[in-house]
Amino acid sequence: MHRPFRRARRSRPALAAALLVPALALTALPGASAAPAPAPVAGDTVVTYEVRAVGVDAGELALDLQAAGYEVAARAGDVLYVLGTSGSATSLSARADLSVVASVPVGPVVTAPGDQDAILPKKLDGNEYETFYGGYRTVDGFQQFEEDLAAAYPSTVQLVEYGESYTGANPLRALCVTNAADQGCGLDPDTDKARFVLMAQIHARELTTSEIAWRMLSYLVDNKGKDPHVNALLNDAEIWVVPEANPDGIETAETGIIEDGLGSLSDAWQRKNLNPGTVTCGTGSFSQIGVDLNRNWDAFWGGPGSSGAQCDLTYRGTSAASEPETYELAGLFQDLFEDQRPPGSTAPAPADTRGALISMHTYSNLVLFPYGSGPDTPNDAGLRSMAFRMTYFNGYTAGRPNEILYEVTGSTDDFAYDDLGIAAFTYEVGPASGACSGFHPAYTCQETFWDLNRDAILYGMTAAQQPYTQGLGPTIIEAESVLDGDTVSITGTADDDAYGSSGVEQPAAQSVTSARMFIGDAPWEGGVAKSVSIVGSGTQVDLTASLGAKAKKKRVYLQAQDASGNWGPVAVVWRPAAAS
Repeated sequence: MHRPFRRARRSRPALAAALLVPALALTALPGASAAPAPAPVAGDTVVTYEVRAVGVDAGELALDLQAAGYEVAARAGDVLYVLGTSGSATSLSARADLSVVASVPVGPVVTAPGDQDAILPKKLDGNEYETFYGGYRTVDGFQQFEEDLAAAYPSTVQLVEYGESYTGANPLRALCVTNAADQGCGLDPDTDKARFVLMAQIHARELTTSEIAWRMLSYLVDNKGKDPHVNALLNDAEIWVVPEANPDGIETAETGIIEDGLGSLSDAWQRKNLNPGTVTCGTGSFSQIGVDLNRNWDAFWGGPGSSGAQCDLTYRGTSAASEPETYELAGLFQDLFEDQRPPGSTAPAPADTRGALISMHTYSNLVLFPYGSGPDTPNDAGLRSMAFRMTYFNGYTAGRPNEILYEVTGSTDDFAYDDLGIAAFTYEVGPASGACSGFHPAYTCQETFWDLNRDAILYGMTAAQQPYTQGLGPTIIEAESVLDGDTVSITGTADDDAYGSSGVEQPAAQSVTSARMFIGDAPWEGGVAKSVSIVGSGTQVDLTASLGAKAKKKRVYLQAQDASGNWGPVAVVWRPAAAS
């Protein structure tokens, strides 16, 4: 039985109408009358076509190709990466709105094993979990890991079942990671701790995303008492991880890879859930049963970037939140976050809003933020700045979906922002082309993805305390403390120009004007601010402070402010205990 939403969906008629206008104009797009994508046949190889938009916007071309039955898998500027078969070459080349730059057959399954032992938490060292395709965990293996993790770290990890999948064969699960988890992690938005959600694999075939979730869970529990920043993060926030948001679809993709490889008719390409619908669909990357769960949310549902045809890969379902995977997850979000945004299509969430979410997808090396279609959100400045701040760490491109990918409606992050006001983002992990691109990269690519994205995600977790202001403020990119006798020297670098270099409307950097520190208690816990000296001037400055050593080790929170008065996220170092 599904629980009812706590509140009725707010009506935002002005914005909803604006979002739907592009959908009505789709028939007028250049190339709309072009021949549809040819249907694949048994034995076809999937081919990635690199096509360049000619005389049209790349985002509009993407929507038109989707309407014609092609799958636009990735984008880089005005170049789209379109999945087809060898038979697609003729129909694509005949279009006047694009030129085919290259075509690359999707290779066979790569099963070279990666190193799994290095990413198991210490208390689970030596445990074995079922894998496939070189190291990715099966659904059964991941579910066992979740149970083992919660049992081994009961004061840090709580396992929550928030519903059942469409078939009823799999529980829908989240893990809450925080200090004193056994006393917190309540399904109630009235909490003293900020909350952050990391969710993965709502699209079943996007294998990389749950691997990042696995590694983040392991990283947090292993560094709880070691790394001062992780220690503070778990003291001050609850990290909610939804590692496999679409377990039915994941099992289908997993079986398809094992049994049929990556052929065009293999279930390896399953994207959606397993709702069979009312018509007969095929299998593979071009026709499949199910609802696209990232078009099914109650956020401008039915608009551009989604399909009403049941077998299409972007099929939105019969109604908003029609699927248990989205309905129950929306209920979980509403249990975790206070509705902080006032009604009205132009009303922003307040500056002191708490909470953030990152939904992991593949691929294109992008950081996206709401809205996926139509006008900017009322909190665009904070969202855009925070997105660019995160791309400083992973080197991705920042922008709204309709700016750098294609229009999307009914998505997770649009719902999280529009319904609850929290800062919400989508990561598209993995390059648009070359090694480690695609939905099924070799498991050996995962270390690269983790190294790129760990600090970007940690930034999002830290800024969840107050994302719309802290995302505007300077980033402390280096900080350390050194004990010398009875004196603790604290140094750091505050950088207001710590933005990625690729994206739309990159914010302008400002001068760093002041800095402060809090010993033991964070600023939101009533900590007392102490001065920190600034060396230099401009957008990047050095920070220095000196403290006397005490008998007990404590956390020291560092924070810097820009010329507009925005305090950035904290960086945390230890105040070492004095030598006895």
